[in-house]
Amino acid sequence: MFAVAPLSARWRAAVLMAVCVGVAVAVPVHAQDATPPPAEPPADSTAAATPAAPAASAMPALAAPLAADHDSALVLPVLFEPRPAAAIEAEIQLMTRLQAESLQRFTDFKQREANKKAQAEAKKADMANASQQISLAKKEKRAADQKALETQRRQLDMQQRFLARLEDLYGARVESEQATADYAAARIAECKAELKLNNLGVLTSPAIRKSAATRMALNEMNDALKLRAGRMATAASKEQALVNKRQAALDAFDDMFK
Repeated sequence: MFAVAPLSARWRAAVLMAVCVGVAVAVPVHAQDATPPPAEPPADSTAAATPAAPAASAMPALAAPLAADHDSALVLPVLFEPRPAAAIEAEIQLMTRLQAESLQRFTDFKQREANKKAQAEAKKADMANASQQISLAKKEKRAADQKALETQRRQLDMQQRFLARLEDLYGARVESEQATADYAAARIAECKAELKLNNLGVLTSPAIRKSAATRMALNEMNDALKLRAGRMATAASKEQALVNKRQAALDAFDDMFK
C-alpha cells in the first residue's frame, strides 16, 4: 500500500472551492431557498379573445344630456294659439243662438214630416180606391172610364211619390238640424275649455305650459276639439243627405208635369 501524503493547506482550499462551485452549478437556484417561489397565475383564456380597445381618437366622447329646462328643443310649445276672452265670449253667444234656432227648426220640421206622412198615406188610400174603380170598369167593359181612371191612377201615384219625397226631405232636415245643434253645443264646450286654459296664465311662458294644471287643461281642450271635430263631421254628413233628399223631391215634383 502506498501512503497518501496529506494535502497542504493551499491544496485543501483549492479542492474545497472546486467542490462548492460544482454543487452550485448542479443544484437549481430555488433549491438553495427554503421558501418555494409563488406560482405564476394561469393565463386568462378570455384575455386573448377580447379585442383591443380602439384608440381614444376613433370614438368621440358623447356630450352630456341636457335637462329639458336648458334645452329649447325639449320645451313644450304653444299648442293652442290664445284668443282674447272677448272673442271667445262672442263665439259662445253666437253658438248659443245657433243651437236654439236649430232646435226650434228641429221641432218645426218634425211636425212637417208628420204632416207629409199623413198626406202620403191619404194618397195611398186614393190610389187604392182608384185601383178598385179600374177593376170595376174593366169588369163592366167600360173602356172609356177605365182609361180615364188609369190616367187618374198614374197622377195619384206621382202625387203620392212627391209627398213621400217631401216626407223624406223633412226627415233629413230634422236630422240635419239636430246635428247642427249638437255641433253648436260642442263649440260652446270648446270655448269654455279655452277660457279655462287662458285663465291659467300667459301661455307664451314655458313655465306656465310646463305646470300640471296647464297640461291637464291642454288635454281637456284637445278632448273638446276632438268632440267638436266629430260633431262637425256628423253635421256635414247629414247636410249631404239633406242635399240628396232635396234633389229627390225636386225630381218627383218635375215628374208630376211630364
